[in-house]
Amino acid sequence: MRHCNWRLLGSTFFTLTCYTTIGYGSFTPQTGGGRGWTVFITLVGMIAAFPFFAAIGAILLILLNKLPITHTQMGVILVLALAVWFFLGALYFWQLDLIVDSPEYWTVLYWCFVTLSTLGLGDYTPKTSRALSVVSFYVYVVGGISLLSLVVQYLQERALPRSVTGAKDPTAPTQSEGGIDRFQLSNAPEVAVTLERHSLSPYRLTLTDGL
Repeated sequence: MRHCNWRLLGSTFFTLTCYTTIGYGSFTPQTGGGRGWTVFITLVGMIAAFPFFAAIGAILLILLNKLPITHTQMGVILVLALAVWFFLGALYFWQLDLIVDSPEYWTVLYWCFVTLSTLGLGDYTPKTSRALSVVSFYVYVVGGISLLSLVVQYLQERALPRSVTGAKDPTAPTQSEGGIDRFQLSNAPEVAVTLERHSLSPYRLTLTDGL
């Protein structure tokens, strides 16, 4: 094993980077058994980790939904929260000198991006010999990835065109048997108004009693 800090802190750091697929490469197994164990714990950890991140994002979303805000305001809040987490996190790691080789602030920002995006290039890593560094890394990664996944989900559902996300447009026609396209114009319980286009006839309105 290289970068040999395989005590509790270093092993905890290594395990978290496997679970989150960051994989800096500063800790690497050198034996067949070690590689097999790494594959096993990574598969098991990923199965548990990503639902865990999704659950945290869902809790944040529930809390936001309780606020008297619009969907647009919610999106602004999420983006601002992610930006604050990103920049203040970098400031925190930089001021407390928790990154190997003590890089300048802009380099720590780069490390934060590489970390939260799970690129994990490995040119800069936290100081795994310090408990504060490992604990801070854990909190920063879990909170940051949860926020990032929530922002991406919001953009997919609200900001991007439906043709990009693959979501169905409720106003789009649906094809039924006989070459009929149906546009539902009203969902009122009393009367439903449907615009039908037959393959051999022009559009016509159909009133359907919903009672």
